[in-house]
Amino acid sequence: MISSWKNYIQWISLSCIALYSGILRFYHLGAQSLWIDEGFSINAAQAVLKKGVPILDSGFFYYVHIDSTYLIAFCMKLFGFSVWNPWSARLLAAMSGIAFILVIYFVTKKLTKSVLAALTSACIFALYDWQIAWSRQARGYMLAQLFFTIALFFFLKWIEGFRNKDAFYCLLTLFLATLAQSSVVVFIPAFFIAGLIHLTTHNKITNKISVILFILTIIGFLIIPFLPFVTISNYFLQYAILIFNHIPVLVVGLCIAIILGLFFNEQKITLAGIILIISYILLSKYSPALQLRYIVPLMPLIVSLYVYTFFILSRLFIQNIKSLDGEKTALIIKGIFYTVAIILLMHHIVIKPRDTYTLEFGSPQPDFAAAYSYIQKTSRTSDVIISEYPVLTNLYLNKKGTWLPISLTGRLEEINEKTIHGTDRYVAAPRIYSAIDLQNILTQQKGYVVFDTLAFARLSPEYISLIRSKTEEVYSARFDDYVASVRKFPPVIK
Repeated sequence: MISSWKNYIQWISLSCIALYSGILRFYHLGAQSLWIDEGFSINAAQAVLKKGVPILDSGFFYYVHIDSTYLIAFCMKLFGFSVWNPWSARLLAAMSGIAFILVIYFVTKKLTKSVLAALTSACIFALYDWQIAWSRQARGYMLAQLFFTIALFFFLKWIEGFRNKDAFYCLLTLFLATLAQSSVVVFIPAFFIAGLIHLTTHNKITNKISVILFILTIIGFLIIPFLPFVTISNYFLQYAILIFNHIPVLVVGLCIAIILGLFFNEQKITLAGIILIISYILLSKYSPALQLRYIVPLMPLIVSLYVYTFFILSRLFIQNIKSLDGEKTALIIKGIFYTVAIILLMHHIVIKPRDTYTLEFGSPQPDFAAAYSYIQKTSRTSDVIISEYPVLTNLYLNKKGTWLPISLTGRLEEINEKTIHGTDRYVAAPRIYSAIDLQNILTQQKGYVVFDTLAFARLSPEYISLIRSKTEEVYSARFDDYVASVRKFPPVIK
């Protein structure tokens, strides 16, 4: 009877956490302006709705986020789409974020065998601002994280019984995660290596599955450097600094967890730590840019290990204080430890629903909707619209505009990679190749320049000088530290 009541309370608690996570994710889902990367996803989804495949107007095949692109397109088809309230394009991310809450509960429970630890992990993710922010974006990161976490669950099941079906489901969901967010591919060899280590410790290194894992590991390391969406880099120290500056408490907690896992010979924790460490090394080696968003799929490992630290500390505290007898007392002590785990993250905890969220440094989110709304109300059909992001011009104004190229990642070669037959690869907007091209447009035609904080940081001084001297700012829209400026040319003579 007591056991059934415990199960009842467990499921009621998890349901409440999932329900409130849904409130935070769905609240005014379409209120915040689209930002650059969302424009890429929605543009590809529109191509799917139009042609059945994500072949963009330039002829470029948008291969990097296949399953999320099709699912976003499905949501847009089912519920309609308005660029001024793009909730339907963000629906997939919100639903994935809620489903993830349920999956992380089971992953943490497998790692710790503790219902309270699992509920704590679910609660942290339900209220974590960064998680909520990405669950409100028309991108594939939450879907990738969901599939990655399911893969982790099946990996933990596989190491319990070496069942082939668990290994198959693990590989399948890793593949689906890669289709949702291509950067996940660099994490896959970490699972192979962790599997080989586990087989070795169980004297099963000579069986067929170990041979297959070894071959897959070698193939993975040979293929990854040549994938079109992978860049050979060296961000090992930079990523360490970036991650620690953003989530120092989680980093300290997971490091303690890995040490405790080794000390107490907790195989699942040790293997989870191995997957995380190898994934970090591979990410720092093959990341296309130094962006915090690429660790989104790894957050389940990071938080689960962090919670494990408090699970062990509470257990040690109860075991070593002899006066703490009784199940109720132990439950209270555990509750205190897990509450501390959440309180330490209060800087990231969201309680009250809100309209807007900040993603991270390097993911600029100026209020493009307000900027383009101004242009829509004041422009003429013949006006030229110059922008670094013609995909947004096309979405908001239904015209391609003219592309003033910048590198979003800071790599200069990226501009040429994104140029197809003299146009940008997303909407086939004609490219400005030189300062002379820009000057001719600004002096001989009429229109607007949409100019944001990132463009100011990435454009050459010559381009910036031209824009400032040949145009006049007529409107600006700010969100956090990012500004979208609308500049008119020729400037009004006063």
